[in-house]
Amino acid sequence: MKPETHFRRKIFLLLFLIQFSILWHVVPIFSYPIQFEDSQGNNITINKTPLKIVSLVPSIGEILFEIGAGDAIQGVTYHTAYPSKESKKTIIGGFSSPSLARIERLNPDIIFYSHLHKKVWKRFHQKKCQLINLETNSIADSFKNILLLGRIFNREQEAQTIIDGIKSQLHIIEKKVSHIPDSKRKRVIRFMAINPLTVPGDDSFQNEFIRAAGGVSPMFNKKGDIVTISRKEWIEFNPQVIYGCDFDIETAKKFFNGPGWKDVEAVQQGAIYKFPCDLTCRAATNTGVFVSWLASRIYRTEFSKKENQVLENKTFQSHKLNIDLDYIKDVRIAYSHIYDFTNKTLILDFKAPLSIVSTLEGQRNGIESVGNHYFPPPCWSVGHDHDFKDMLSQVFDVIGKSAH
Repeated sequence: MKPETHFRRKIFLLLFLIQFSILWHVVPIFSYPIQFEDSQGNNITINKTPLKIVSLVPSIGEILFEIGAGDAIQGVTYHTAYPSKESKKTIIGGFSSPSLARIERLNPDIIFYSHLHKKVWKRFHQKKCQLINLETNSIADSFKNILLLGRIFNREQEAQTIIDGIKSQLHIIEKKVSHIPDSKRKRVIRFMAINPLTVPGDDSFQNEFIRAAGGVSPMFNKKGDIVTISRKEWIEFNPQVIYGCDFDIETAKKFFNGPGWKDVEAVQQGAIYKFPCDLTCRAATNTGVFVSWLASRIYRTEFSKKENQVLENKTFQSHKLNIDLDYIKDVRIAYSHIYDFTNKTLILDFKAPLSIVSTLEGQRNGIESVGNHYFPPPCWSVGHDHDFKDMLSQVFDVIGKSAH
C-alpha cells in the first residue's frame, strides 16, 4: 500500500471517529416510545411529547409545572392552587366532581386521574385520549412519579434536580432529630375531619411525613387514605401534637375539648397546629418543605439551639439582578442558611449614602444599603425562642451587613 493511501485512510478514520463522537454527544439518551404500567395496572405507551393535558390530581399538576412542562396543561380542578401559574388554566370543576363536558371540550391527549374518578374513566377510557393513574402512597412513590413525568416530557434532569433537593431537605431533618432519643420523640397525629374523627391510615404517606419529621405516627391497624378512629383509640395513642389543614381552629379546639378527647397531652398543652392543604395533602415537589416545617413545630426548642444546627449560618449563593436606576450600585438576592433552612435576602446597595423612610424604623439618614428578608416557614416557630433583634443580627451576619 502506498504511503499516501495509508495516510488518507488514517485521516478518514480519524474524521469518522470525530463525527461519530459528535453525534454520540448530540443524540439524547431520551427517546420515544415510553412504556410503563400505571397504578391501575394499565399498560401505557407514550409515542410523542403530550401537548394537551388535563390534570385532575393537584400533585400531578404541581409536578408538571415544577419540571417545566406546565405549558401542556390545559385544564385543572379548582383544588389545584399551587403553583400560582395553574390558576390561569381552564377550571374543569372540583377534584371529586370534575365536569366531564369541560374535559371533553378541551380534547386532551392525556387525562391524569385518581382511582376515585370512576365517572371519568367510564366516559373517556374508550376514546382516543389516554387515561393515566399515578397514585402516591409513599414518598418513594412521589419520586417515582416525578421521574416518570420527567421522562414523558423530556425533563429528566429537572425531575432529578427536584428529587435531589427534597432528599437534601429530608436528610437535614434526619440529622437534626437524630440526637433526640426515642423516649423523647413526640407522638403526632394528623386529623382530617372531626365528628367522627378521621385520620390517615397506617400506610399513608401522611404518616410517613410524621416519621420523616422525627415524630411517632399512630398505628391503628387500619389502612387507607382515610380511616375513622374511636375516642378509646385516641386516648390510648395520647398525641402530643395534633395538626390538620383547611379547618377552623376554634371549632377544632372546641371538639377536642369535649369529653374524652381533651384527655391527651396535645390538647392540654395547646399543641394544635394548622398547615396549608397544598403541603399536608400532597407528596409531590414540596415534601421537603412540609416535613421541615412540621419538624420545626414539633421540636421548636431543640431546633432553636445553635449547638443542634447541621449547617453553618452563611450565604451560599448570590443571584445578581439588573435595575436601571442611577443611584443603585448593585442589586442581588442572597441565599443563606439560618437554623439550617434556606433564607433569601433582597439587597440593594446605593452609590452614595441616602436618607430613607422605613415603615419599621421611620426616617433613617446615611443609609448605604436596604433589603428585604424572607424567613421560610420552618424558621417561624424556631424564631419564637429568639427576640427580633437576635433574628436581625443573624441576618446581618450572613449577608455581611450592619444595622448601623
